Amino acid sequence: MMTGDSTSMHDLILENHMQLVANGIAEQMDIICSCGTHLGVVDAVIGDRILIAKNDPLSGGEQQSLSILWVNSVDDSVHLIRTAGEVQTIWELDIY
Repeated sequence: MMTGDSTSMHDLILENHMQLVANGIAEQMDIICSCGTHLGVVDAVIGDRILIAKNDPLSGGEQQSLSILWVNSVDDSVHLIRTAGEVQTIWELDIY
């Protein structure tokens, strides 16, 4: 298989996964970090970003967002692959 074909297939699989994850996320769901910390509550999902409600303490009163690629699983809550410390560092450095 050619490299271009495998990249294209990878992109399709990734896009499909992101869509499945996004479809499972609903407003007001709790967001839980891999360390068990409650990060916040889902405000909305827009494209590949999960917006977090501004009134959550860890969001610092600002509209924060997460990459949908950080989601490990979705049940009654959204479970992330990142710890609260990692998320806060990324937000502080504005590198997402």
